[in-house]
Amino acid sequence: MYLPVLLVGIALTALFFALNWFGIEIGAQVQLAMFAAIVIIGAALVVVGFSTGSPENFFPAYYPDSIPVSDTLRFIIPGMTFLAGFGLVAVLAEDAKISARKVGRAVVLTVLAAGTFYCLVLAATAWVLPWEDVAQMDLGTVSAFREAGFPLLGAGAYLIAFLGLLTSFLGLFVASSRIMVAMGRAHLLPPQLADIHDRRGTPHKALIATAAITLGLGWLGPGAVVWFLDTGGVYLGIVWFMVVLAKYLTPRRYPELERPYRTRLGFLPAIGGVGALLVIIWAIVPGTSSSLVWPAEYIILGVWFAIGTVLYFVARAKQIDRTEGLHAILGDSYDHLHRHEIAAQQRRGEDT
Repeated sequence: MYLPVLLVGIALTALFFALNWFGIEIGAQVQLAMFAAIVIIGAALVVVGFSTGSPENFFPAYYPDSIPVSDTLRFIIPGMTFLAGFGLVAVLAEDAKISARKVGRAVVLTVLAAGTFYCLVLAATAWVLPWEDVAQMDLGTVSAFREAGFPLLGAGAYLIAFLGLLTSFLGLFVASSRIMVAMGRAHLLPPQLADIHDRRGTPHKALIATAAITLGLGWLGPGAVVWFLDTGGVYLGIVWFMVVLAKYLTPRRYPELERPYRTRLGFLPAIGGVGALLVIIWAIVPGTSSSLVWPAEYIILGVWFAIGTVLYFVARAKQIDRTEGLHAILGDSYDHLHRHEIAAQQRRGEDT
Protein backbone atom coordinates (compact mmCIF):
# COMPACT_ATOMS: atom_id res chain seq x y z
CA MET A 1 0.00 0.00 0.00
CA TYR A 2 1.54 3.30 -1.13
CA LEU A 3 0.66 6.75 0.18
CA PRO A 4 -0.41 8.31 -3.17
CA VAL A 5 -2.88 5.49 -3.84
CA LEU A 6 -4.18 5.72 -0.29
CA LEU A 7 -4.68 9.48 -0.59
CA VAL A 8 -6.61 9.03 -3.85
CA GLY A 9 -8.87 6.48 -2.15
CA ILE A 10 -9.49 8.79 0.80
CA ALA A 11 -10.27 11.70 -1.53
CA LEU A 12 -12.74 9.63 -3.58
CA THR A 13 -14.44 8.36 -0.42
CA ALA A 14 -14.83 11.94 0.82
CA LEU A 15 -16.17 13.04 -2.59
CA PHE A 16 -18.80 10.29 -2.81
CA PHE A 17 -19.74 10.86 0.80
CA ALA A 18 -20.42 14.51 -0.03
CA LEU A 19 -22.43 13.59 -3.15
CA ASN A 20 -24.72 11.44 -1.02
CA TRP A 21 -24.79 13.74 2.00
CA PHE A 22 -26.59 16.54 0.18
CA GLY A 23 -29.15 14.33 -1.57
CA ILE A 24 -29.31 11.43 -3.96
CA GLU A 25 -30.17 13.62 -6.97
CA ILE A 26 -26.63 15.01 -7.30
CA GLY A 27 -25.04 11.58 -7.11
CA ALA A 28 -27.57 10.22 -9.62
CA GLN A 29 -26.64 12.89 -12.18
CA VAL A 30 -22.93 12.15 -11.79
CA GLN A 31 -23.65 8.42 -12.09
CA LEU A 32 -25.67 8.95 -15.28
CA ALA A 33 -22.88 11.00 -16.89
CA MET A 34 -20.26 8.32 -16.14
CA PHE A 35 -22.60 5.57 -17.34
CA ALA A 36 -23.15 7.34 -20.67
CA ALA A 37 -19.40 7.65 -21.19
CA ILE A 38 -18.90 3.93 -20.47
CA VAL A 39 -21.60 2.91 -22.96
CA ILE A 40 -20.22 5.13 -25.75
CA ILE A 41 -16.63 3.92 -25.33
CA GLY A 42 -17.77 0.32 -24.93
CA ALA A 43 -19.76 0.51 -28.18
CA ALA A 44 -16.65 1.77 -29.98
CA LEU A 45 -14.59 -1.13 -28.61
CA VAL A 46 -17.19 -3.67 -29.71
CA VAL A 47 -17.58 -2.26 -33.23
CA VAL A 48 -13.84 -1.97 -33.89
CA GLY A 49 -13.02 -5.29 -32.23
CA PHE A 50 -15.50 -7.35 -34.28
CA SER A 51 -14.96 -5.45 -37.53
CA THR A 52 -11.15 -5.64 -37.54
CA GLY A 53 -10.59 -8.91 -35.65
CA SER A 54 -11.03 -12.52 -36.65
CA PRO A 55 -12.95 -15.51 -35.24
CA GLU A 56 -9.70 -17.46 -35.46
CA ASN A 57 -8.43 -15.35 -32.56
CA PHE A 58 -11.36 -16.50 -30.43
CA PHE A 59 -11.69 -20.21 -31.27
CA PRO A 60 -10.93 -22.61 -29.72
CA ALA A 61 -12.18 -20.77 -26.64
CA TYR A 62 -10.36 -23.01 -24.09
CA TYR A 63 -6.87 -24.37 -23.66
CA PRO A 64 -6.55 -27.91 -25.09
CA ASP A 65 -5.84 -29.51 -21.68
CA SER A 66 -8.45 -27.50 -19.74
CA ILE A 67 -11.88 -28.53 -18.48
CA PRO A 68 -14.36 -26.05 -19.98
CA VAL A 69 -17.08 -26.61 -17.36
CA SER A 70 -14.80 -26.06 -14.35
CA ASP A 71 -13.11 -23.06 -15.99
CA THR A 72 -16.48 -21.48 -16.65
CA LEU A 73 -17.67 -22.15 -13.09
CA ARG A 74 -14.46 -20.59 -11.77
CA PHE A 75 -15.53 -17.32 -13.36
CA ILE A 76 -19.11 -17.47 -12.07
CA ILE A 77 -18.19 -16.60 -8.45
CA PRO A 78 -16.42 -13.28 -9.20
CA GLY A 79 -18.87 -12.76 -12.08
CA MET A 80 -21.77 -12.76 -9.62
CA THR A 81 -19.96 -10.04 -7.70
CA PHE A 82 -19.58 -7.97 -10.90
CA LEU A 83 -23.35 -7.96 -11.40
CA ALA A 84 -24.26 -7.58 -7.73
CA GLY A 85 -23.99 -3.82 -7.88
CA PHE A 86 -26.94 -3.65 -10.25
CA GLY A 87 -29.18 -4.80 -7.42
CA LEU A 88 -28.88 -1.16 -6.42
CA VAL A 89 -32.00 -0.61 -8.52
CA ALA A 90 -34.07 -2.57 -6.00
CA VAL A 91 -32.25 -1.20 -2.95
CA LEU A 92 -33.16 2.35 -3.99
CA ALA A 93 -36.82 1.49 -4.58
CA GLU A 94 -37.78 3.60 -1.57
CA ASP A 95 -36.03 6.62 -3.12
CA ALA A 96 -37.57 6.04 -6.56
CA LYS A 97 -40.82 7.52 -7.81
CA ILE A 98 -41.93 4.56 -9.91
CA SER A 99 -44.29 1.65 -9.35
CA ALA A 100 -43.23 -1.68 -7.84
CA ARG A 101 -43.84 -3.43 -11.16
CA LYS A 102 -41.49 -1.05 -12.96
CA VAL A 103 -38.84 -1.52 -10.28
CA GLY A 104 -38.90 -5.27 -10.91
CA ARG A 105 -38.60 -4.78 -14.65
CA ALA A 106 -35.79 -2.28 -14.18
CA VAL A 107 -33.79 -4.80 -12.12
CA VAL A 108 -34.12 -7.52 -14.78
CA LEU A 109 -33.35 -5.20 -17.70
CA THR A 110 -30.38 -3.67 -15.88
CA VAL A 111 -28.75 -7.02 -15.13
CA LEU A 112 -29.36 -8.28 -18.69
CA ALA A 113 -27.92 -5.10 -20.17
CA ALA A 114 -24.89 -5.22 -17.89
CA GLY A 115 -24.21 -8.89 -18.62
CA THR A 116 -24.52 -8.27 -22.36
CA PHE A 117 -22.13 -5.31 -22.12
CA TYR A 118 -19.48 -7.34 -20.30
CA CYS A 119 -19.77 -10.27 -22.70
CA LEU A 120 -19.57 -8.11 -25.84
CA VAL A 121 -16.54 -6.12 -24.69
CA LEU A 122 -14.66 -9.25 -23.57
CA ALA A 123 -15.58 -11.10 -26.76
CA ALA A 124 -14.41 -8.16 -28.89
CA THR A 125 -11.12 -8.19 -26.98
CA ALA A 126 -10.63 -11.88 -27.78
CA TRP A 127 -11.63 -11.16 -31.39
CA VAL A 128 -9.12 -8.41 -32.09
CA LEU A 129 -6.11 -10.50 -30.94
CA PRO A 130 -5.63 -14.18 -30.01
CA TRP A 131 -7.09 -14.54 -26.53
CA GLU A 132 -4.13 -16.66 -25.40
CA ASP A 133 -1.90 -13.60 -25.98
CA VAL A 134 -4.38 -11.24 -24.32
CA ALA A 135 -4.51 -13.49 -21.26
CA GLN A 136 -0.77 -12.91 -20.75
CA MET A 137 -1.02 -9.12 -20.97
CA ASP A 138 -0.99 -6.95 -17.88
CA LEU A 139 -4.01 -4.79 -18.71
CA GLY A 140 -6.21 -7.14 -20.76
CA THR A 141 -8.49 -5.13 -23.04
CA VAL A 142 -6.34 -2.01 -22.67
CA SER A 143 -3.17 -3.78 -23.82
CA ALA A 144 -5.00 -5.78 -26.51
CA PHE A 145 -6.31 -2.75 -28.40
CA ARG A 146 -2.98 -0.96 -28.05
CA GLU A 147 -1.15 -3.94 -29.52
CA ALA A 148 -3.75 -4.19 -32.30
CA GLY A 149 -2.92 -0.61 -33.39
CA PHE A 150 -5.72 1.30 -31.66
CA PRO A 151 -4.01 3.32 -28.91
CA LEU A 152 -6.96 5.68 -28.48
CA LEU A 153 -9.31 2.76 -27.91
CA GLY A 154 -6.77 1.31 -25.49
CA ALA A 155 -6.92 4.57 -23.57
CA GLY A 156 -10.72 4.40 -23.81
CA ALA A 157 -10.71 0.91 -22.31
CA TYR A 158 -8.57 2.20 -19.47
CA LEU A 159 -11.07 5.03 -18.97
CA ILE A 160 -13.91 2.47 -18.86
CA ALA A 161 -12.09 0.60 -16.10
CA PHE A 162 -11.61 3.82 -14.15
CA LEU A 163 -15.19 4.99 -14.65
CA GLY A 164 -16.44 1.49 -13.83
CA LEU A 165 -14.67 1.65 -10.50
CA LEU A 166 -16.16 5.06 -9.80
CA THR A 167 -19.71 4.05 -10.74
CA SER A 168 -19.44 0.86 -8.66
CA PHE A 169 -17.99 2.81 -5.76
CA LEU A 170 -20.76 5.41 -5.89
CA GLY A 171 -23.52 2.84 -6.36
CA LEU A 172 -22.36 0.53 -3.61
CA PHE A 173 -21.82 3.49 -1.30
CA VAL A 174 -25.49 4.35 -1.75
CA ALA A 175 -26.63 0.72 -1.45
CA SER A 176 -24.61 -0.01 1.68
CA SER A 177 -26.04 2.95 3.54
CA ARG A 178 -29.61 1.95 2.61
CA ILE A 179 -29.00 -1.62 3.74
CA MET A 180 -27.80 -0.25 7.06
CA VAL A 181 -31.04 1.72 7.28
CA ALA A 182 -33.09 -1.44 6.75
CA MET A 183 -31.04 -3.39 9.30
CA GLY A 184 -31.36 -0.52 11.75
CA ARG A 185 -35.14 -0.54 11.33
CA ALA A 186 -35.16 -4.27 12.05
CA HIS A 187 -32.84 -3.72 15.06
CA LEU A 188 -30.18 -5.97 13.54
CA LEU A 189 -27.93 -2.91 13.79
CA PRO A 190 -28.25 0.09 16.12
CA PRO A 191 -31.63 1.72 15.30
CA GLN A 192 -29.96 5.14 15.11
CA LEU A 193 -28.56 4.10 11.70
CA ALA A 194 -32.13 4.23 10.36
CA ASP A 195 -32.45 7.96 11.09
CA ILE A 196 -33.32 10.09 8.05
CA HIS A 197 -32.32 13.74 7.91
CA ASP A 198 -35.39 15.95 8.11
CA ARG A 199 -34.31 18.45 5.47
CA ARG A 200 -32.11 16.48 3.07
CA GLY A 201 -34.00 13.18 3.27
CA THR A 202 -30.75 11.18 3.39
CA PRO A 203 -29.67 8.52 5.94
CA HIS A 204 -26.92 10.73 7.35
CA LYS A 205 -25.81 8.41 10.17
CA ALA A 206 -25.71 5.38 7.89
CA LEU A 207 -23.65 7.39 5.39
CA ILE A 208 -21.12 8.27 8.09
CA ALA A 209 -20.87 4.60 9.12
CA THR A 210 -20.42 3.55 5.47
CA ALA A 211 -17.64 6.07 4.95
CA ALA A 212 -15.86 4.97 8.14
CA ILE A 213 -15.98 1.27 7.16
CA THR A 214 -14.84 2.08 3.62
CA LEU A 215 -11.83 4.04 4.88
CA GLY A 216 -10.99 1.31 7.39
CA LEU A 217 -11.05 -1.53 4.85
CA GLY A 218 -9.12 0.58 2.33
CA TRP A 219 -5.99 0.30 4.46
CA LEU A 220 -5.85 -3.45 3.83
CA GLY A 221 -4.35 -2.89 0.38
CA PRO A 222 -5.15 -4.11 -3.15
CA GLY A 223 -4.58 -7.77 -2.25
CA ALA A 224 -7.64 -7.67 -0.04
CA VAL A 225 -9.76 -6.71 -3.06
CA VAL A 226 -9.26 -10.21 -4.51
CA TRP A 227 -10.14 -11.78 -1.16
CA PHE A 228 -13.38 -9.85 -0.86
CA LEU A 229 -14.20 -10.45 -4.53
CA ASP A 230 -13.85 -14.22 -4.20
CA THR A 231 -15.70 -14.49 -0.89
CA GLY A 232 -18.35 -12.10 -2.23
CA GLY A 233 -19.57 -14.85 -4.55
CA VAL A 234 -20.30 -17.02 -1.51
CA TYR A 235 -22.28 -14.24 0.17
CA LEU A 236 -24.28 -13.62 -2.98
CA GLY A 237 -24.98 -17.34 -3.34
CA ILE A 238 -26.33 -17.42 0.22
CA VAL A 239 -28.53 -14.38 -0.37
CA TRP A 240 -29.71 -15.79 -3.69
CA PHE A 241 -30.73 -19.08 -2.06
CA MET A 242 -32.47 -17.29 0.83
CA VAL A 243 -34.50 -15.14 -1.56
CA VAL A 244 -35.59 -18.18 -3.56
CA LEU A 245 -36.48 -20.01 -0.36
CA ALA A 246 -38.53 -17.03 0.84
CA LYS A 247 -40.32 -16.95 -2.50
CA TYR A 248 -41.70 -20.45 -1.89
CA LEU A 249 -42.23 -20.27 1.89
CA THR A 250 -43.87 -16.84 2.18
CA PRO A 251 -47.18 -17.74 0.45
CA ARG A 252 -47.50 -20.83 2.67
CA ARG A 253 -46.70 -19.10 5.94
CA TYR A 254 -48.71 -15.97 5.10
CA PRO A 255 -51.57 -17.13 2.86
CA GLU A 256 -53.63 -14.06 3.77
CA LEU A 257 -51.19 -11.69 2.08
CA GLU A 258 -51.99 -10.31 -1.33
CA ARG A 259 -49.47 -11.40 -3.93
CA PRO A 260 -48.68 -8.47 -6.26
CA TYR A 261 -47.52 -10.84 -8.99
CA ARG A 262 -47.34 -14.55 -9.73
CA THR A 263 -44.66 -16.30 -11.75
CA ARG A 264 -45.92 -18.46 -14.59
CA LEU A 265 -42.95 -20.83 -14.51
CA GLY A 266 -42.75 -21.41 -10.78
CA PHE A 267 -39.94 -23.97 -11.01
CA LEU A 268 -37.39 -21.58 -12.54
CA PRO A 269 -36.40 -19.88 -9.26
CA ALA A 270 -35.74 -23.34 -7.77
CA ILE A 271 -33.18 -23.99 -10.50
CA GLY A 272 -31.46 -20.74 -9.54
CA GLY A 273 -31.55 -21.72 -5.86
CA VAL A 274 -29.89 -25.08 -6.58
CA GLY A 275 -27.30 -23.29 -8.70
CA ALA A 276 -26.58 -20.91 -5.83
CA LEU A 277 -26.01 -23.85 -3.47
CA LEU A 278 -23.64 -25.45 -5.96
CA VAL A 279 -21.68 -22.20 -6.23
CA ILE A 280 -21.35 -22.06 -2.44
CA ILE A 281 -20.23 -25.70 -2.17
CA TRP A 282 -17.86 -25.34 -5.12
CA ALA A 283 -16.15 -22.42 -3.39
CA ILE A 284 -16.01 -23.75 0.18
CA VAL A 285 -14.89 -27.32 -0.51
CA PRO A 286 -11.06 -27.40 -0.83
CA GLY A 287 -9.47 -28.76 -3.98
CA THR A 288 -11.95 -27.53 -6.61
CA SER A 289 -11.10 -25.06 -9.36
CA SER A 290 -13.19 -22.44 -7.54
CA SER A 291 -12.02 -23.10 -3.97
CA LEU A 292 -11.30 -20.12 -1.78
CA VAL A 293 -7.65 -19.29 -1.16
CA TRP A 294 -6.32 -20.68 2.09
CA PRO A 295 -6.06 -19.22 4.68
CA ALA A 296 -7.00 -15.57 4.05
CA GLU A 297 -10.34 -16.08 2.28
CA TYR A 298 -11.52 -18.79 4.67
CA ILE A 299 -10.66 -16.52 7.60
CA ILE A 300 -12.66 -13.66 6.06
CA LEU A 301 -15.62 -15.99 5.51
CA GLY A 302 -15.41 -17.15 9.11
CA VAL A 303 -15.25 -13.57 10.42
CA TRP A 304 -18.38 -12.57 8.50
CA PHE A 305 -20.17 -15.68 9.77
CA ALA A 306 -19.20 -14.78 13.34
CA ILE A 307 -20.44 -11.20 12.90
CA GLY A 308 -23.76 -12.44 11.53
CA THR A 309 -24.16 -14.87 14.42
CA VAL A 310 -23.55 -12.11 16.96
CA LEU A 311 -26.04 -9.78 15.27
CA TYR A 312 -28.65 -12.53 15.20
CA PHE A 313 -28.41 -13.32 18.90
CA VAL A 314 -28.29 -9.63 19.83
CA ALA A 315 -31.53 -9.09 17.89
CA ARG A 316 -33.14 -12.09 19.60
CA ALA A 317 -32.06 -10.83 23.02
CA LYS A 318 -33.87 -7.55 22.35
CA GLN A 319 -37.05 -9.57 21.75
CA ILE A 320 -38.12 -7.41 18.83
CA ASP A 321 -41.55 -8.43 17.62
CA ARG A 322 -41.43 -9.83 14.07
CA THR A 323 -44.45 -7.81 13.01
CA GLU A 324 -42.90 -4.63 14.37
CA GLY A 325 -39.65 -5.30 12.52
CA LEU A 326 -41.37 -6.04 9.20
CA HIS A 327 -43.56 -2.96 9.53
CA ALA A 328 -40.48 -0.82 10.18
CA ILE A 329 -38.74 -2.16 7.08
CA LEU A 330 -41.69 -2.22 4.67
CA GLY A 331 -43.47 0.93 5.84
CA ASP A 332 -46.66 1.61 3.89
CA SER A 333 -46.11 -1.55 1.86
CA TYR A 334 -46.71 -3.63 5.00
CA ASP A 335 -50.20 -2.17 5.47
CA HIS A 336 -50.87 -2.57 1.75
CA LEU A 337 -49.99 -6.28 1.79
CA HIS A 338 -52.05 -6.82 4.94
CA ARG A 339 -55.01 -4.64 3.96
CA HIS A 340 -57.42 -7.59 3.61
CA GLU A 341 -56.42 -8.89 7.05
CA ILE A 342 -56.68 -5.39 8.56
CA ALA A 343 -60.12 -4.88 7.00
CA ALA A 344 -61.29 -8.21 8.43
CA GLN A 345 -60.06 -7.21 11.89
CA GLN A 346 -61.88 -3.90 11.61
CA ARG A 347 -65.11 -5.66 10.62
CA ARG A 348 -64.78 -8.02 13.58
CA GLY A 349 -64.27 -5.02 15.84
CA GLU A 350 -67.38 -3.32 14.48
CA ASP A 351 -69.42 -6.51 14.97
CA THR A 352 -68.36 -6.79 18.59
